Amino acid sequence: MKTAKVFFVLSLCTALFLLASCKSATPLQRDGIVDIPLTLSNYEVLGRVKMVDTDFRIVFFSFGKAKNYGLYYKILEEAQKEYPTANDVVNVTVDFEGTRFLFFQKGTYTTTALAVRYK
Repeated sequence: MKTAKVFFVLSLCTALFLLASCKSATPLQRDGIVDIPLTLSNYEVLGRVKMVDTDFRIVFFSFGKAKNYGLYYKILEEAQKEYPTANDVVNVTVDFEGTRFLFFQKGTYTTTALAVRYK
């Protein structure tokens, strides 16, 4: 009888864990898109820049270094470190991959962009 109770408790804990946790990878919404007509004579593509930030949250309190504020300027700084002649970054995309369990969430933000130099 005691074995049945232990088995039941372990099964219940496993079921709750599987129901409460999930992992997803989704592109974030692309807000503030500005279409500027560029021709190949206006700019030169220097290369792709990638930046990875992590974030850990308990309920609504964030303890990671990933912040949405100033994301454009962060990726521009990364581009200028890698390509010193870069003037701008275009085609900025942000992907989020995270794991959630009850009130805890751990996420990774991967930001990529093209570094360009205007002529």
